Amino acid sequence: MCRSPSPETVHGKTGIAFLRELERAGLNTWQASWSERLETDWLRYKEQGGKLQLLLLSRPQFNDQPEMLKRAMKLQPLGIAQHGSRTNHKVLAAGRTTGSPQQVRERIAAALDGIKKTDAIILGIYQRYSDQIGQDAGFVREILGS
Repeated sequence: MCRSPSPETVHGKTGIAFLRELERAGLNTWQASWSERLETDWLRYKEQGGKLQLLLLSRPQFNDQPEMLKRAMKLQPLGIAQHGSRTNHKVLAAGRTTGSPQQVRERIAAALDGIKKTDAIILGIYQRYSDQIGQDAGFVREILGS
């Protein structure tokens, strides 16, 4: 699974190109915050045969405007989670808490060591300066022996 910026903030790539990049790296689930741009890009991506699954993070409007939930459900997410500063426990924080690829690998290994085989982890990535998608996917495959 990958948690990443919403498609409109991906540097140099359209939202659909970013989703295809996740797919090529072997990821199967993307976690993202709802936005109108995400709604548009996700529906177009799925119409084009995209294989990723979506875990959707809610917005405050979901509680105040029931029609927002109806729109979100059209995306057919695996689930919708409340999100905010009290509920975000990402492993990598998009590289802000690690200084080297070795530290990234160590943090991923520690997270994977502490969960059940069917659990997921959230890896915060920032694709602008390096291929964090490919690097993280490679580390997970290496650690899990797959």
